[in-house]
Amino acid sequence: MGAIIRFSALSSARRSLVRLCQRIDYGQIIDLHVDKHGEPTLEPGPVVLADIKLDGQTLPRRELLLEDFELSAEFLRLMELLDRLRDGCIERIYVMAGLPKRISVRTAYREVTR
Repeated sequence: MGAIIRFSALSSARRSLVRLCQRIDYGQIIDLHVDKHGEPTLEPGPVVLADIKLDGQTLPRRELLLEDFELSAEFLRLMELLDRLRDGCIERIYVMAGLPKRISVRTAYREVTR
C-alpha cells in the first residue's frame, strides 16, 4: 500500500495546482508547463476551460475550505507524473468533480514505442 500524502506536504506550486482543479470542478487545464524540478508552472498560467452547468446552482467544492487533507489516488498519480515528466508540458488535464481524471501528454513517438 502506498504512503499517505497530505496536501500540506506538497510544494506551493503543487498545492496551487490542486486548488485550481478544485476551483474548476469540471473542465480542462490546457498547456500546463512543468519545470526541470517537476513543478507545475502557473505563472504565466495555463489556459483553463470550465464546464458550467446552466440547469442549476453551482456551489464551490467543500474541499476548498479545508486547510489540509489526504490526497486522493488521482492527485497522487498526477504528482507521480509531474516527478517523471520534468521540463515538459501536459497538454490537457481533464478535471471532473474537482479531481484530475485524465491527462494528455505530448511525447515523441520513440518514447511511446519503447
